Amino acid sequence: QGILQRIEVLKINPYVFETDKLREPSTKDFRAFVIYSYRITYQINFDSHEICIIRGRHTSREPLGY
Repeated sequence: QGILQRIEVLKINPYVFETDKLREPSTKDFRAFVIYSYRITYQINFDSHEICIIRGRHTSREPLGY
């Protein structure tokens, strides 16, 4: 429930969370936040005004890459 509530915040302000520092190269349209040991990564599509949830990953797991 808490994860879904945090995602609802994106509807109001998609820029509230910091840019995704794990993404290479770093761009301002990929952002991420951590809640309950889960890292949620999302992309802001400026042209179509959409927000896409890219992945949800437990922080104890190593990412395989982008």
